[in-house]
Amino acid sequence: TFGKQAVEKEKKIEIFIIDDSFNNEENVVKIMRASGYAAHTTRLEDDEDLIDALQKKNPDILLYSNGMGLISLAETIQCIEKNASDPVPVISVNRPGHEMSVVDAMRTGAKDLSAYDTPEHLEMVVHREVTSHNSLAKAQLLESSIKESEKRCEALLDSSRDAIAYIHEGMHVYSNHSYLELFGFAESEDLEGMPILDMVGTDDRDTFKSFLRDSHKSITDLPNKMELNLSNSDGTEFKGAMEFSPASIEGEPCMQVIIRTQSNNKELEEQLALLSQTDSVTGLYNRQFFMDSMQNTVSLAIEGKLSAAVLLIHLDNFQNIKQSIGVVGADQFLNEVARQFESVVGSKDILSHFEGSTFSIIAHNQTSISIDAYAKNINKIVQDYIANIKDQSLNTTASIGVSLINKNAPDSGEVLLRAERAVKEAINKGPTSIIVYQP
Repeated sequence: TFGKQAVEKEKKIEIFIIDDSFNNEENVVKIMRASGYAAHTTRLEDDEDLIDALQKKNPDILLYSNGMGLISLAETIQCIEKNASDPVPVISVNRPGHEMSVVDAMRTGAKDLSAYDTPEHLEMVVHREVTSHNSLAKAQLLESSIKESEKRCEALLDSSRDAIAYIHEGMHVYSNHSYLELFGFAESEDLEGMPILDMVGTDDRDTFKSFLRDSHKSITDLPNKMELNLSNSDGTEFKGAMEFSPASIEGEPCMQVIIRTQSNNKELEEQLALLSQTDSVTGLYNRQFFMDSMQNTVSLAIEGKLSAAVLLIHLDNFQNIKQSIGVVGADQFLNEVARQFESVVGSKDILSHFEGSTFSIIAHNQTSISIDAYAKNINKIVQDYIANIKDQSLNTTASIGVSLINKNAPDSGEVLLRAERAVKEAINKGPTSIIVYQP
């Protein structure tokens, strides 16, 4: 059937149902089970029930049974907006004697309207909204990754010892600090709109002018490097190598120019590259390096060259620890826990500080059989460790979510989403829980 094919990869679903009837809840479970879902439902009757449930977990979707006396559809949506950690799609559901029009339901804020006496339509609406919600979460994750990459690129450009500029139609549109310093300018604005030809020494201007003219046709067919005499703002000439590559700024095509001179400090560049990969709190790899490594690992796994697993490790009572010893003390605690992880991960494993109270590991040479022992060892390390900070003995436990990486793995974004679903389930299950995502 359509339902079974559509949800083949997404079996589990968490549904909140606002209804005063156990029968409707049971019918929803049957409807979703018939279409291939393993549905877990929570029946609620008023705003207090809803707030309490949202504090414990976030559902994939909420079904509102029309005609509820203790909480209206509008109140339900307002309550979700105020108390849910993430957006929750709401479906208004008609029942005998309590009907609402599609227009009224959607104007109130529901994603759609269905009815309990049309189970096939209800299943299709739920499937559509859950799929859309998951796609949105994936898109937001990718957007966040892109923004992090852009920030990292901007930081690297500004701190690079290489002189870097972006040229559009022969004119400067961006130049980093090293470029300004090389040519004797104080501010980037001083160069904006100035021809790059002015940076070239007199003897090489005709050659470079010809290069610029041809670059308007196609930069990909031109030499990517030129040795030239360059000229700074006071007319002093010096030798430099200009490297060219296609680029874009704010969607507009342009040319990136990197100028390398003998004063370039290779050792400093290596240090900057290392800093761009490192988390400042723990000294571990940062989230961006983890995500880049995971993408590479997934590619190799799909080619059949390795098997691995992604673990997200959530420190269960970190917020209580933070309130007890403050932000600085909490950072010290994270740093000490990081050292414990370093003592047990494999030499090829990638250990990183993912965010907040969550660490991540790309564990190599792991399968569905071996990963359980690996995760239990991580849990034991956390549970056994006692930190002494500000005259307090501090101990915590971990909840771990696992997503396997093998030749049947999806793309890296989906692998991470699976690990995030698994760790959320582990957190809901309770301290020291380990959940391996089952597609």
